[in-house]
Amino acid sequence: MMNDVQKINNTLSVMFEKEYVTFTQNATTSIWALLKALEIKDRKIVVPVNVCFVVPCAIILSGNIPVFLDIDSSYSVSLDLMEKLSDPEISAIIYPYSY
Repeated sequence: MMNDVQKINNTLSVMFEKEYVTFTQNATTSIWALLKALEIKDRKIVVPVNVCFVVPCAIILSGNIPVFLDIDSSYSVSLDLMEKLSDPEISAIIYPYSY
C-alpha cells in the first residue's frame, strides 16, 4: 500500500513530467539533497548575506562552502555584484525567497 509521501511524489512526478521526484520536509533538506544529487562538492555556493542560517548549514553539510553576497537597498542580492562574480570555483547561486 502506498503511503502519503509516495502519493505526493507520484503526483508531482506526473504533474512535472519527471521520472524522479522527492518530497522533503523543509528547504534545508532540499538544498542538501539537490547539491548531493548534482554531485557538487568542495565548491563555492553563493547566497545572500541576509539569508536564513539554515541555508549555509545545508551548504556546509553537503560538503561545500557558502559565499555571502552583499545586498542592495531592496534587501535583495545586489545584481551588480552578482554580475561581477568571476571565481571559477563558484558552482551555484542559491537565491531563496526572503520573507
